[in-house]
Amino acid sequence: MAPLDCHTDCVERPLSRALRALGAQVGAHPWPFLLVPVALSAALGAGFVFLSSLEDNDIEGQFTPLGGPAKGERRFVQAHFPTDDARRFSAERLSTEGSFASLLAVARGGGSLLTREAFAELLALDQAVRGLRSPDGAALSFAQLCARSSPGHNCSSANPLLSLVQGDPAGIQALLPDLTFPLYVPPLTANPLFLPPFLGGLDLGPGDGPARPVRAAKALRLFYYLQEDEASRRNDSALWLRTFLERIPGVLKSLNLATIQAGLCTDKSVGCSFWGAVSRLICRQQLWIAALLWGAVCCHSCKFAISYPWGWC
Repeated sequence: MAPLDCHTDCVERPLSRALRALGAQVGAHPWPFLLVPVALSAALGAGFVFLSSLEDNDIEGQFTPLGGPAKGERRFVQAHFPTDDARRFSAERLSTEGSFASLLAVARGGGSLLTREAFAELLALDQAVRGLRSPDGAALSFAQLCARSSPGHNCSSANPLLSLVQGDPAGIQALLPDLTFPLYVPPLTANPLFLPPFLGGLDLGPGDGPARPVRAAKALRLFYYLQEDEASRRNDSALWLRTFLERIPGVLKSLNLATIQAGLCTDKSVGCSFWGAVSRLICRQQLWIAALLWGAVCCHSCKFAISYPWGWC
């Protein structure tokens, strides 16, 4: 029986002719093939110049449903219970987590922060945070951006106990005998303070009422709320928070804190951590691809039977 006359190069033959013709054109006119890809890449990549100003690190906007019922309910609350963080700020009225920076101070060696030495360092840390400015002066100061509880007044307190001592570290020793938790009524005022967001690691004394005396506290939290109701203020606050994240580690080191150690957090921390992890992953992937290509070039030989390039796959 005669073998069948089969053609198995029906794809290879026209493809080979096309590539041969393309190679002839490249050899005859090399400059268009060199310059056009470079110009096209430069034109398409010009938009990366605006990447830093247009990037969106909003975790909620990126990873939550656009028409979710929770967002609709929040818009209803914002429409019927508007806020004014420049004149009538109240953390309890926030419909979002707000724009803020936070420092968590913990006593070294498991001691208490309700001491004169610890409050001296806390007051110094508070002043350093309020004085943060970007090196180029682009970011506004905290005093210009901070949330205020009443028009013309100072910024809202980072911690009510810091306000009560009025800049005197020894004032905490005068407050401690009457300090109660979770509610504390300061002298000469009728408005009780709700302390659970600000104090932690408590050692409470005996008591039958809703408020028990505080003997010691191992942790204390400082909140620095910024204005975000207006779009311009929101952008300025985001710039200040970026400065805070960049410079606060150096500030903590320069203060030489002996009795406390502090950790930081902002409403942008999750987003910054997420995109930082993505950037590190992309960098590692690029290094891996570069190492793979370098290994391929180093192992390449003109004799394919020796170099066996398809073995890399």
